[in-house]
Amino acid sequence: MKYQCIDNFSLSLYDENGYITDNYMDVEEGSIWNLSEDKYRFCADKDSIRLESDDGRWLEITKNDFKRYFE
Repeated sequence: MKYQCIDNFSLSLYDENGYITDNYMDVEEGSIWNLSEDKYRFCADKDSIRLESDDGRWLEITKNDFKRYFE
């Protein structure tokens, strides 16, 4: 299932060991993301939402942020 971002926001990036870095990823309004069926979560809790873009980016956000930023 595809979702569109409805407002710009930024997410903290994590390193390969799961530690937060000083870097951020900007998610742009209008960008399209696919809901991932993958149950593995790298940097968020098990109840988070994982989305993937067609260009290979992915993100994990809380259900509340998902409701706020995507339709």
